[in-house]
This record gives sequence, C-alpha cells and structure tokens, in this order.
Amino acid sequence: MTRVIFGRCSLLCLLFLFASHIWASNQFRLYQYEQKDSLGNPGVRLIFYTPNLSQYIPHIIRQYEQSVAMHTELWKLHNPLEEPCIWLTDMEDDGNGGAAPLPANFIGVGMAPVNQSYYINPSVERYAHLFRHEYTHIVMTDRPNAADSRYRSFFGAKVVADASNPITSLWSYLTTPRWYAPRWYHEGIACFLETWMSGGVGRALGGYDEMYFRSLVADSARLSTVVGLESEGTTKDFQLGTNAYLYGLRFVNYLVLIYGPDKVLDFYNRTDDSKKFFASQFRKVFGKSLTDTWNEWQIYEREHQHRNLAAIRKYPETTMQPLTNKPYGSASPLIVDDSLGVAYVAVNYPGYFAHIERIHLATGERKKISKIDGPMLYQTAYIALDRKRQRLFWTERNSAWRGLKWKSVGESLLTDDKPLSGKKKYQRVSNIVYDNSRDCLYGLLSHEGVTNIVRYDASLEKQNVLYTFKFGVSVSDLDVSPDGNTLSMTISGVRGEQSLVLFNVDDLDNANYTYRTLKTLDDSNLTQFRFTPDGKSLVGTSYYTGVANLWSIDIEDGEMHLLSNVSSGLFAPVVTSSGQLYAHKFSHEGFTPVRMEYRELKDCNSVDFLGQEAYKSHPEIASY
Repeated sequence: MTRVIFGRCSLLCLLFLFASHIWASNQFRLYQYEQKDSLGNPGVRLIFYTPNLSQYIPHIIRQYEQSVAMHTELWKLHNPLEEPCIWLTDMEDDGNGGAAPLPANFIGVGMAPVNQSYYINPSVERYAHLFRHEYTHIVMTDRPNAADSRYRSFFGAKVVADASNPITSLWSYLTTPRWYAPRWYHEGIACFLETWMSGGVGRALGGYDEMYFRSLVADSARLSTVVGLESEGTTKDFQLGTNAYLYGLRFVNYLVLIYGPDKVLDFYNRTDDSKKFFASQFRKVFGKSLTDTWNEWQIYEREHQHRNLAAIRKYPETTMQPLTNKPYGSASPLIVDDSLGVAYVAVNYPGYFAHIERIHLATGERKKISKIDGPMLYQTAYIALDRKRQRLFWTERNSAWRGLKWKSVGESLLTDDKPLSGKKKYQRVSNIVYDNSRDCLYGLLSHEGVTNIVRYDASLEKQNVLYTFKFGVSVSDLDVSPDGNTLSMTISGVRGEQSLVLFNVDDLDNANYTYRTLKTLDDSNLTQFRFTPDGKSLVGTSYYTGVANLWSIDIEDGEMHLLSNVSSGLFAPVVTSSGQLYAHKFSHEGFTPVRMEYRELKDCNSVDFLGQEAYKSHPEIASY
C-alpha cells in the first residue's frame, strides 16, 4: 500500500533528524501554525518546511477539524485528547501518512497524491481520507481511562520504551496500553471508519480486498491465523505489512456483520471498565476468545467467497495463457514490443532483488535487464520504451523523490552487467510513457501537493510543464495515443468518483488548457487504460461488477464493452498491433502476465462484498 504507515516511533526520530539537518545546514527554515478552538483550547498545530505550503493550510485544517468532530461524536470524547503535532512534508512522490502517541501525539502528512496502482485504496478527497484514518489511531492509542491517567500523572508523561532499560516497556504499557496491540487491530478499525466517515468510500467496500480473499479461497490457500499474521504473514507474502490492513479490516467487517457495530466500538473503546490488554477486552465484550472468533470468521469467509465464485462461474471464464510459470509478486504493467516479440516488466517478489525482466513471448524465456533501486509495492516501478532507439526507461527511488534511468536494450536478451545509458536524479516523475510518434517522454510530476503533466525531449535534457492540476486533484495512468496527438489519464474526484479524460497535445502546446471527459464512474474505478493500436478506443480495468475485469471504452461515444470474466482479477491490459491482448492476472501470490483473445463479452455476474453485507445488516454505520 504504498498505503498509510502506522505504528512507527521512528516517525518522530525522522522528524527530529530532518529538523536537525535543516537547522544545521542553515539553508532552510521550519514554519509553525497554531489555531485554537472556539473555547480557546489548543486546537491544531502544524509544522511545515516551506512557506509555499501555507496556502493549503486552511483546507488541511478544515479536513482535520471535521475528522476530530466525527470521532468526538462517535466515541463520546467528553475530554479533548492531547493536541497532536501535524507535520506536513513533501519528501516522497507518493502521499502517505502516519500517527503515533509517543512521546506526544503526532500525525505525519505527505503532501503528494496517494499512489493509485491497481486501485488498492479507494478514497474521497485525500486529506479528509487521511485524517479520518490517522485520527482513529490517535483515539485508539491515546485516549486514557482513569487508570491510564493516574499512571501518566505518576510518571509525568507517556513513557517511551527504551531498549537499553527493559523496565520502561512495562511503564510504557501502563501509560498507553492500547499502543501495544498488533497492527491488524489498529488498521482494521481505521480502514473501517475511514470508509464510513467518507460515506461508504474506502477499503471496507474495496474491490481489491474482496479480490484478495476470493483468490485465496479459489486457490484453496490457507488464511493466516491471528498469530501467524504477525509473523509469516508479513514476511513471506509479496504484500508485506499491508496484510495488516487486509486481515484487520476483514475481521472488523465480520464482527460488525455478526455482532453489530456497537459491540465493535465497545471492543475498541478505552473506558474505565475496559481491559488494558486488547485480547482480554475482546473476551469481555464478545464472550469468547479472539482466536475462536478469528477461526469462525475464516469459515464464514470461505462460505462467502464460494458463493461469489459460483456466481462468477455461471458464465464461462475467460481462457488465457500465462507467459511465466509463477506469479511475479509486485509488477508494473507490461510493455510489449511486437517487432521483437518481447515484453518488459518491472517485478519484485519475496527472496529476490527488484529488477526489470524481458520476456520472450514465443518461448517464455526470461532475462534480467537491470536491478531497480527503491521499488514500490504493487507496481514496483514505472517503465516506458523508446522503440526507435530501443531505450528502456524506468523510475528509481520510488519511495522518495523519484529519479529516471534508461538503458539500451537492443535486439538480444541482455544480462544485468550492461552499463546504463543514462540517469537523472530527483525528477519526481511517475506514470512515464514514451511517445514514439513525436519522439518524447511524458510523465506526471508531483510537487508540493500539485500534479503536473511534463514532457522531456528525446535527449531528456529539457523538461517542459504542459499543464498543472489544481491542488488536491489526484491523477494517474497516463498514456499517449499512437499518433501522438492525445494524452489520456484518470482523475480521481473528491467524492471517490473516477473520470477518464483526454487532452489534445496541440491544444496544450498552444496554452488551451481544456480536456474532454470521456467517461465517469461515480462508484467504481477506471484504472490503467491504454490506447489500442488504431487509436479508436482504450482498454483498462474496472471493478464495475465488483470483479476487476477488462473493459474497452470507445473514444467516439464513450461506450464501455466487457472483455473478460474471471474469478480473481485482470489488470493493466495492452493490445498489440498483431491483435493480441496481454494483461496481468491477480492471485494471492502476485501478478502473472497472461495472453488472451481480444473479444467482447455480453454477460457476467456481479459479486457481493463482505462490507456490503455488513451495511445491509446494520445500515446505521452509514451515519458515521
């Protein structure tokens, strides 16, 4: 995911180290903004490193205060919690956030748009989404009952555990007991509330989460136990720590469905009659052990997914041919070079360094092209191909400020020791695509919360900004038409809607900053759409039926046509000049490149989401 990261005291350490570096270098300044509430109490305190961010502070504060008000009402917070310090940064090209209660309440906010790879994380306006999630962590970990308050008073503060003095772990537990709970515990309730505090837009009703568990059941794979999730479930799986989000939210959805939301809130709430240890509190509220209930959820999950699989399979499933003999783990969309009969993909799977592979389409032979420094989860890196010069481009340092590398790949399958053709640091460019018609490279540049469409010339010496989106707009999945006249991309709206839009390149060059909205889906996604070779349509992925199926959209009239019916999901399709359709097939082990026939389908069934079942049984959760 390149998702929100929670539960790391290192966030504070990084803050202090970064601040020390700034002060020591005497080249930057830190800025602070404080605002009191209507009663004169401390309301919000922000720290940021450039005055350019100050123009966005009123909007950010509004979103924060709305989230605080929602949580105050939901949890009946009669006494205000300790005012958190909010740290605004722009040190990464993919937005994220973090929260911690020790030694003081802290929320970190990454200004960049959230990564939209494979549409893992549906959300509304990103700062509203972030604060509703992160402030849940503050409430869960910092809200004290009478006993916690007495210990905090006795020690004079919330105690931070010090590895050099083991007894401090006990003191820390006495002052902030709920901090010491597994990550799934925290992320499950945070993802649940971020969804229902946003009107039902979020992972609790997310197609990716549903697809992941459906694929586990379809493959007769083992679901992680409550203990195993914190060990092998975070190391062997290609998704690493994001399993805490998947399993935690799934378990909370089940608890709401079976026992109702009031009991779930009682389980998480820290009141005077609650237990310090989260598992003891679970038994107190639900009258049974956490392990037994977790096992009951797994039985229900399998039954739920078997019903979904039966619905999907009432119509013939799409036949496809895998290009590799095992899943890739995280993988970028394929780039297919028909002239050489090869495909390129950036991959990252457990036990290996992230790298770019070249696949021979006829034989399945695979060769490593180059290692990737700083891969990201799910997509690994962004790649593009200059077919005229046979240069392959990719992004590096994908968890920080991205750079660009490129390499001549030629006609032979190369080994990893081929020297690089070029490298540019700190370009901050993602979603790269090469225009082989006009001989230039396009990308999306993120800077201080704003996304720009940029273009490099063939030498990559000159970068031009063609268009700047308004603050807060999230853009992804850039592509260019075969004739080089049109750019396509997906814009995520503030209510969770997604729009596929088209820019005319000549209009941008002439400062005509208008675009055409080809298609908008209010309650689903439009992901990874790319032009067909004739330029008359785009093919991509949507959870329109609840399943990640492939769709084509006609550029002339915007009509959608179904191209697949699968049990798990298909992503990142590309149609070649020879008429072949390639895509990534999802499984719980990652993505596998596949080839299939390009044809339209007439019928398929939708699936039911566990979160949807929870809402139908308890519609009051929409009032959150």
